[in-house]
Amino acid sequence: MTSAIPQRTVTIGIRGSNQADASASYSYWSPTDGLMRWSANRCNLINRRATNTLFVLDYASTLDGWTMVETSPNPAGASALPFQVGPQGTSLLTIDTFHEMKTFAFYIHYKNTLTGAIVLIDPQEENDPGNL
Repeated sequence: MTSAIPQRTVTIGIRGSNQADASASYSYWSPTDGLMRWSANRCNLINRRATNTLFVLDYASTLDGWTMVETSPNPAGASALPFQVGPQGTSLLTIDTFHEMKTFAFYIHYKNTLTGAIVLIDPQEENDPGNL
C-alpha cells in the first residue's frame, strides 16, 4: 500500500517595492509542532516525509505587483528542490520527495511587475535578501 503525499500551504506577504526595502512574512501551519504561525519573519520548512509545499502570495502583495518566478539553492550549488510556478506567478510549489532527512535551503525569486524589481528571499532565514 502506498501513502498519500501531503501538501502544506504557506501564505506570503511581501512589503516594499525593491531590493533595498522588500521583506516577507509567512503564515502557515507547521506539521512539526502542530502550531499556526501568523506573519512570521521566517518559515519552518522541515518535512519528515514526502511533502509538497504550496507558497501563495497574499492579496496585497499581488495588488502591489509581486510575483514568484523561480527558486535557487542557498548557497549556490547546494541540493535543489524541484518546483513549479503557478498561473501568473501568484503561487509556487516545491516538491520534497524525501529520500532522507535533509534541509533544503533556497531562495524564492520575486519579481515586481510594476517596478521591475527582482528580490531573492530565503523563507527560512528571516528576510535576509540574496544577491542577484
